[in-house]
Amino acid sequence: PRLLRFPELITMAASIALVVGLMVPAVRQWRQISLRQSCAHQQASIGLGMRNYAAANNSKLPYISEKVGKGWMRLDGVGPKRTDTSNLYILVKLGYAKPEVFICPAVPHSPEALQYSTDERTDFPTESVVSYSYQNMFGPYRPSLDSPPGFAILADRNPLLMLGPRPSVATQFLRWTSPNHGSDQGHNVLRLDWSVNWSKTAQVGFKGDNIWQPADFADGQKQVLYGQEVPANSEDSFLGP
Repeated sequence: PRLLRFPELITMAASIALVVGLMVPAVRQWRQISLRQSCAHQQASIGLGMRNYAAANNSKLPYISEKVGKGWMRLDGVGPKRTDTSNLYILVKLGYAKPEVFICPAVPHSPEALQYSTDERTDFPTESVVSYSYQNMFGPYRPSLDSPPGFAILADRNPLLMLGPRPSVATQFLRWTSPNHGSDQGHNVLRLDWSVNWSKTAQVGFKGDNIWQPADFADGQKQVLYGQEVPANSEDSFLGP
């Protein structure tokens, strides 16, 4: 067989590099879409657990909150004994959902993180094993199966967790998407019609309100969350950290 000349080798190498250069972004995009779909399936699984729980509890969705007004924010194990994630943990405690479905596939984690006992717990051990945000149930307005089907009940992690204790919330922040799927990508949202939809904005509450904040936060004004805020009304989706 004829040996390739040097210019031909250069041309071939350039062609291969071009093909690889075109394939890498496509593979990366395919992986992002695959993780996004896996995340949606897990949220749907959590939704099934919620439905089964509600069917056995007079249409009430999971909550084990203490009295209205109690603090709900805990970061890295520091904070009140029961937090907003303790309401989700009921599904694990009572066998309505498996612990692994609460970690978004797009979020790096070690298998050892799930090796914890559920016997004596009332909440997840750390935020690293729950990467979804559930409706804040610490106020007088708690959605149920009788709430509007379009009500946003759960989503990828609220970006408040990126800001530390008592985060300051400004208008720019309120447009952020969840960190689960990378910067400025988007987030999956579970609604009470049990559909899961991908969104690139936080304005996906029942009436277009921002799911990262209570509805009574004034737009355009700087606010601080102290961990005692609750939904402003029965139609307010406020998915707490």
